Amino acid sequence: MGLQRSPVMNADFDVSKLDKEYFPDGYFVNNNKQIVPRPMNWKFFKDFYSDFSEALYPKFVSEITSFGPTEEIIAFASISWYKDAGKILLERANATGIVFTIRQITKIAHIYGDKVTLALLNKSLDKGEDLDFKDIKRLYNEVSKETVDKIVDSWISRKLPLDKNDLYSLDEQVNDYIIARALKYVQDNGMEVTKDDFMKFVSYLPEKHATEIITDLFNKGSIFSKEEIFYLDGCINESALSRAVTDCPDVFILEDFNELDGSVTRDCLIDKAQRQGGNIFYDTYKGFCKKDI
Repeated sequence: MGLQRSPVMNADFDVSKLDKEYFPDGYFVNNNKQIVPRPMNWKFFKDFYSDFSEALYPKFVSEITSFGPTEEIIAFASISWYKDAGKILLERANATGIVFTIRQITKIAHIYGDKVTLALLNKSLDKGEDLDFKDIKRLYNEVSKETVDKIVDSWISRKLPLDKNDLYSLDEQVNDYIIARALKYVQDNGMEVTKDDFMKFVSYLPEKHATEIITDLFNKGSIFSKEEIFYLDGCINESALSRAVTDCPDVFILEDFNELDGSVTRDCLIDKAQRQGGNIFYDTYKGFCKKDI
């Protein structure tokens, strides 16, 4: 780009020989005797922009109504010191229906920020061709977390493919409600949520969703350790946490009983204490106590 020289008007120049590809409609001669298309077109701008002052680039690209290959547009837009003209170019190309690949968009996201990136990306998602979520991952550190939220939300809304590796890549990259939505989405599309998956994402989930998953895990034979139970306190409902305590093979000490009292049913704690040998019991006034030996 920009290696040729633009035509210059002089006494010997025959305007009838102007290349119609560069001058399809008309032209004018500027103060430097350069012959410039009127209006500007993409082919001329692409090949000769470096012959002109950078201050003219925004004006030139504002006149362009049709564009060449997306690779050519991205090549110019990726030159960060032409950012003002690049932004106009991308917005005009987007408005005329030009669709960029996600990989192309990732090359310029750090230059043009959230708004332009999201507008270009939504057009790509609407087209729905050659989409792979691993390309979205390239945007994680290029735009804000809120914009990644919107991108993932749009991806799911369009029912595009998402697998477990994609789900795990979202950790710490999006806000909690997006993690919860993504997990529900992959579940609905046939992904089995293992105990490890559940423990990884439970803190992001609404209580109802977390309780549904752990209930399914119980039915498949999952058992949770004492440490896991304390981590789950506040994430699942009382009934599910009580079942986790009942099924847990670990020995609970006095402090454990009193800490869980109020989070699980008292009957389940009393039953657990009795099954451990009865050295710990419940007193109406003192709470859980240890028998004197």
